[in-house]
Amino acid sequence: MMKTFSSSETLKILNNILDIDSHLRGLAYLEKICLNIYKYFELEYIIIGKAVQPENTKAETIIALVNGVISDNFTYELQHSPCENVYTGKEVCVYENNVMKKFERHNLITDLGIEAYVGSPLMQDNNFYGLLVFLDTNAIEHPDYYESLIGILSSRISVEIERYVNDQMVISLQQKNIELNTKNQLDNLTGAYNRHFFSLYVEDIIRNGTIGTLLFLDLDDFKQINDIHGHQVGDTVLERFSKAVQSVIRKNDIFARYGGEEFILFLPDADKETTLSITQRIHETLYFQTSDKSNIPKVTVSIGAYVMHDKKQSLEVLTKHADAALYEAKSLGKNQTVFS
Repeated sequence: MMKTFSSSETLKILNNILDIDSHLRGLAYLEKICLNIYKYFELEYIIIGKAVQPENTKAETIIALVNGVISDNFTYELQHSPCENVYTGKEVCVYENNVMKKFERHNLITDLGIEAYVGSPLMQDNNFYGLLVFLDTNAIEHPDYYESLIGILSSRISVEIERYVNDQMVISLQQKNIELNTKNQLDNLTGAYNRHFFSLYVEDIIRNGTIGTLLFLDLDDFKQINDIHGHQVGDTVLERFSKAVQSVIRKNDIFARYGGEEFILFLPDADKETTLSITQRIHETLYFQTSDKSNIPKVTVSIGAYVMHDKKQSLEVLTKHADAALYEAKSLGKNQTVFS
């Protein structure tokens, strides 16, 4: 049974539900308010969602709370659902019972066995930003109470949902700009960063106090591959090598083509042990690569590494140390990692 309280109790509860840390905003704010609603009313399903543009035929959840637990977000059809009526009418809709029978064409409603539904539009300045929805497998005994309750809550949530949606639009635009700029940051052949971007980026993060390990990676006997198999095969080898390295390094590592068959890699916050673990994976990945029917030869790589010990060291200094270590790796027989 969906809970109800006296007028005085409800006012206190609403104050408690809406009493949220002023530092919270966006998703954190919306999660907190849903958890607060569940704390007092124990509704089985509490959802904050938004219609999917541009057709608005579907809704996707921003917050999905199931029995008080944040659940994975999901997308559902608006058509033939009570949410469709909230969206089209831009008003609170309450179905106190028999929801599953009234909306039997909607799989989500029938699969969950929903008996009661309370939904409110989240609007700000006549703009529709989403929905606040309560669902339960029990009937509502006092629908007017829940109609008033969700109306008060949705007016407060509307302010934050507008901010959240606008923030997401900004983030989306920023991501598109990053993707566009990234095209100018990559080496066309290998997909690794180019040398110019690598230098600018690593110099910047070092300047801001990041330390780590710089590595030079040089394919062994690459000239022979070009001489024997041709430059087209050589290009394929470089491309596959780049993909192999990128498959084993960490998300925040910066990998670039330095020139020809030489590559450079910066591992932020990596000590010697972490660096060895990564370079071992690189050597092993190349070792276990098999040739295919195009007769692309296997390759090995020599790696020179230098672990930073001083935040004030410049990229130029790191490069000299790593280059010296690479020279030593070559002179010791290749296909190995040497630290400077």
